Amino acid sequence: MKRSIRNHLTALALTTGIAGLIVACSPAPAVAAPAESPDQAVLDVARGLSEGRLHVAWDALPASYQNDVTDLVHAYASKMDPELWDMSFTIFRKAIDVLESKRDVILAMPKFQNEPKSTVNELRANWGTVLAPFKTLANSELSNIESMKSLDVRNFLATTGSRFFAEIEAMTEVSPSDDFRFQAEFANVTAELVSRNGDSAQVRMSGFGEPMRTETFVRVEGKWIPEEMAREWPAQMAEARAKLGGMSSDQFAQSKPQMMAMLSGIDGTLDALSATENPEQFEQALQMGMFQVFGGIMAMSQALEAE
Repeated sequence: MKRSIRNHLTALALTTGIAGLIVACSPAPAVAAPAESPDQAVLDVARGLSEGRLHVAWDALPASYQNDVTDLVHAYASKMDPELWDMSFTIFRKAIDVLESKRDVILAMPKFQNEPKSTVNELRANWGTVLAPFKTLANSELSNIESMKSLDVRNFLATTGSRFFAEIEAMTEVSPSDDFRFQAEFANVTAELVSRNGDSAQVRMSGFGEPMRTETFVRVEGKWIPEEMAREWPAQMAEARAKLGGMSSDQFAQSKPQMMAMLSGIDGTLDALSATENPEQFEQALQMGMFQVFGGIMAMSQALEAE
């Protein structure tokens, strides 16, 4: 029974898109002092994340790493086409509205009628809980490209990230799947200092169902981070900047008409779904919309390949 409910809730979650975040009004907490030992740094981050405080992971990064991430977010927002971004989120919000307003119509479709009545009733009762994280994303700073150009990443994580984590936790109460039990997993993390030599240390740690293992940590700008992360960070940032460098207004100008046409098709499908009054109409509108959108994707792919 629970697995059936979990599968349906997961399918509903995937229907709405990528889970996300919303703006809260409270200010970000003060930045904590860096841990003196690498094992304590691990435990501090794990404890913070187990409590849903995403900003502790941000605070654990060296300042230059924080600047790298912030610069990438701002650069991406500056290069992205505002009209495409705005329409994408407009459609995202409309999709959530359709799922919210047509809950009973959807649950009356044959697929759900073949399920036990208790399963359908539980889905109905928890519909809003599953939609909550996606409503959060749809109304966050991420929905506004101008806000993203000056996004304070730490404040974003400290406020909206906490709300998002809380909504995911609420979802786990409805659908007790190990895939979503992030906070409980972080609460079980252990870390013990094995040895330390200056700015390098060995830490024995466990968590997330993995056996005890020893990791090398190094101190960068006063922060203890995994050696592997420190080694790979420059190349990862260079790759990300190179990809951003490939984004240009000319590139968007070439593909924008096809992309806007596809988005318009999805928008029209959502309008048709919103106008339905029974399961038969909903399914028919959905199938027609999927056919039109698929055709639009194929046409856009062909146009891009021809450029």
